Amino acid sequence: MGIFERETVRRKPVGTVRLMAAIGLIAFATNGCVRIFSKLPPGLNSAISIAVLVFGIGFVWKLISHNGESFTYKIIDDLLVVERQLGRSSTSYFSLKLEEVSEIRSYDHKVDRRIPGNRRFKVSRQKGSWHVISFGRRRKEKLLFEPSEKFLEILRAHIEQEKVKA
Repeated sequence: MGIFERETVRRKPVGTVRLMAAIGLIAFATNGCVRIFSKLPPGLNSAISIAVLVFGIGFVWKLISHNGESFTYKIIDDLLVVERQLGRSSTSYFSLKLEEVSEIRSYDHKVDRRIPGNRRFKVSRQKGSWHVISFGRRRKEKLLFEPSEKFLEILRAHIEQEKVKA
């Protein structure tokens, strides 16, 4: 089992100062909300304060994980494998047999906006570089990713080889 091609796409790094400023603003807003809600009756006060703290922590976690993630696309034998990296950990997130692919095309917002979040493997907001892979019965299943032109050409060639074999 050998890797034929591998590509990693990374999000543009956000400066540490900007990230810390955003976290500080979130902490300041959370503190302000807790102070405002402290004037409510004791039971309601505690519940809302805990909810605000959980929301603030969740927002900070999303901010950090969103800015630190990258994706690696690999073609291994007859599979397309997508791995997600966050920090030093890497998780194999999705794999697809190349023979099941029915179409690769550019992203079209009108048609493809309903692709579920667990099938979106992109790091930029430039929709011109996004591509959609349709697979499964009647091409109902879709995968959104952001390959380079070189990786896309190699992927198309491997898909054609797998269709010839089948």
